[in-house]
Amino acid sequence: MYHFTLVSIILIVFSGLLVGITKTGIPGLGILVVPILAMAMSARQSTGFMLPMLCAGDLMAVIVYRRRARWGFMLRLLPFAMIGVVGGYFAMTVMSDAIFKPFLASSILLILVLDAVRRLRSRGAAPSGGKANLVLAAVTGILAGFFTMMANAAGPIMSLYLLSMNLPKEDFVGTGAWFYFFINLFKLPFSAAQGLITVETLTWTAMLIPVILAGGALGLFVLKKLSDKGFTVAIQALTAAGAIKLFF
Repeated sequence: MYHFTLVSIILIVFSGLLVGITKTGIPGLGILVVPILAMAMSARQSTGFMLPMLCAGDLMAVIVYRRRARWGFMLRLLPFAMIGVVGGYFAMTVMSDAIFKPFLASSILLILVLDAVRRLRSRGAAPSGGKANLVLAAVTGILAGFFTMMANAAGPIMSLYLLSMNLPKEDFVGTGAWFYFFINLFKLPFSAAQGLITVETLTWTAMLIPVILAGGALGLFVLKKLSDKGFTVAIQALTAAGAIKLFF
């Protein structure tokens, strides 16, 4: 049972708003939901509490971006991400937060640096949706699946993968929306088996749907105002900030 203070409820509602924004506008904001929810409840509880919220946001996002997915990029990732989810499910029983958080943060920062080097070497390339290397897709998929099962924290890794594809911002968000829609549904039985999905968590999600929808509308507004370059810079900055936050 959850026993929330007023401050905790405010944090939960704010998290719902961020979920909506991250699903339709700025994917990098998703990494901020993890520590915010962890301030309202235990880290383990927050994992199960967040997943139904994400599924509700995913459904909204795939409706909005139903025609903007790059299926080739997304389908390359899914099988490997499913493997990562299974690995994360078993790792949850043996890996402590003290080990997991620095590992995740270090992985994200390393990928961010490698992506920055790649961009400097190919400066001036137009957003054209580059070719997805199968090895890159395998590594990204496994890491994304592992971290999303452990802490709903695949966002930075997925963002960097999609940035490396030089996708226009709408295709970036649309491809990510469909990926998360499938992978979060795949995660549900694993989280339920861990006792993290309950009637209470589903009830809270139902109550938060108006807030998630409001966040989705705000995300769409922000996305329209951002240029492709501004969108890329925002994603990179939020990804780095989220990774650094995990060290503390």
